[in-house]
Amino acid sequence: MNPPRAILGICDGHDSGAALVGPGGRCLFAVSEERLSRLKHQAGFPVRAVRLCAEAAAIHGLTIGAVAVAEREGRLAFRLLDPLYRRSRGAMGPLRRRSRLAEALQNRVRVPGEVAMSSALLASRLRDLGIRAPVQLVDHHACHAWTALAGRPGFLGLTLDAFGDRRSGGIWRLQDNRLHLLADLPAPRGIASLFGAVAEFLGYEPGDEGKVVALAADGDPGALGGLLDGFVDQTGALPALRRPIGALRSLGPHRRQDLAASLQALTERSVAEAALKALRRWGGDGLALAGGLFANVALNRELVHRTGRPAFVFPAMGDAGLCVGAAFAALAAAGGEPQSLLDARLGPAAARTAPSSPAELAAHLTGGGLVASCRGRLEFGPRALGARSLLFGADDPTRAAAVNRALGRDPVMPFGPVIPVEAAPRFLRGYGPELDPMTRFMTVAWPATEELVRVAPAAVHADGTARAQVLDEATDPDLHALLRALPEPVLVNTSLNRHGEPIAADRPQAASVAAAVGARLWG
Repeated sequence: MNPPRAILGICDGHDSGAALVGPGGRCLFAVSEERLSRLKHQAGFPVRAVRLCAEAAAIHGLTIGAVAVAEREGRLAFRLLDPLYRRSRGAMGPLRRRSRLAEALQNRVRVPGEVAMSSALLASRLRDLGIRAPVQLVDHHACHAWTALAGRPGFLGLTLDAFGDRRSGGIWRLQDNRLHLLADLPAPRGIASLFGAVAEFLGYEPGDEGKVVALAADGDPGALGGLLDGFVDQTGALPALRRPIGALRSLGPHRRQDLAASLQALTERSVAEAALKALRRWGGDGLALAGGLFANVALNRELVHRTGRPAFVFPAMGDAGLCVGAAFAALAAAGGEPQSLLDARLGPAAARTAPSSPAELAAHLTGGGLVASCRGRLEFGPRALGARSLLFGADDPTRAAAVNRALGRDPVMPFGPVIPVEAAPRFLRGYGPELDPMTRFMTVAWPATEELVRVAPAAVHADGTARAQVLDEATDPDLHALLRALPEPVLVNTSLNRHGEPIAADRPQAASVAAAVGARLWG
């Protein structure tokens, strides 16, 4: 009897990675290439991640029956120059992210036979790794939509990012296990491009747009007098740019905080209005969100507030998650039914050592110590969720500032807390089960109660919100027990890495970060 077949999903753009989806529709393994290469935002064909997926398939007694690769068009030049692209972190001269040539190649230049050429090129690379299976290419935004909508057919899907497959956004519905595009936004006209351009204008690198969100909390959104409003057209189904990005140079000098606050207010208002308009037209029990723009935790909160609907944000909301979406799309096309992601711990497991008791760790933390957690499987996505986390008491902001300095991090970025689910109503205003999908994966900043401000000031942002991880006992019994052993069941949970480095993947990397801050290694 032949073993059952799995589907390998691949993203070979910036933030590349690979995922393995089983015949039952569950994602069995997923890892970003950067965690293995140790190069932040690793671009290009994810050789290491593909190898680990093949090993995972063998462990599960599966063969790889099909390969699905995100992005059909606009990628041929990058794929032909893959060895250079991989080494460059996606910053390869004129083909770097956000360059005019890269934008033109991906959105304006059409190459006859490109899909067939890309498929043949990718199949050849896979054969070099011992994988012989049919290759199919999947639309970029359809991949995003599948990650968010899998297992949520009653929700309305929104995808928004800079661009991919000549699209900057889409509104989607999942019906009868088929994905339907209700409206789209041609590239490169998305508000995510404006957000990225302002981030660059403020001196931040691609991928650091979260710093703009954090900076906005200290600014006045009205200080620019609506100057940014003229960049966005709300007449269509999705907010579209109506002025070129280069026009930002005409804004003149403004305080960084005020520019960030104006941009954040415009983004929240524009996307919320589009979501309300879409819900009125097409209906939906909630919002399923994917694409890089939804890394914006304040925007996600505003969408829940303004629409009165629950929301789900895929934990790897940016292009890192495309590999899962590609595999889901291929599975659905073959008659399978993709399952929603309930746990982001999908990567390689760390080596195990002698366990520490919750009481012992709690005493260390209560005394002002830090704990570097390197336990179990690596998280998939940008958030550390306890498996590769730096944990410390949230009662002392000076300790948090010292950690930032030791790790070389920008002090504008806030820390988030991890709290047990039974304490969530005490610490998060109006918390209910409908917030679980977002607080499980730390994809929303929610208003903190006065109690959280009092006991955990280091984990509450300047705007009075907290990007909290709400943890149940079944997901991580050891961390849950540690929280329950503390005088107050809350800790700062931040990623286990120095600034500019990927999150630690294995024990030696975790030990290096732990040594930098004097933390005790747990795992």
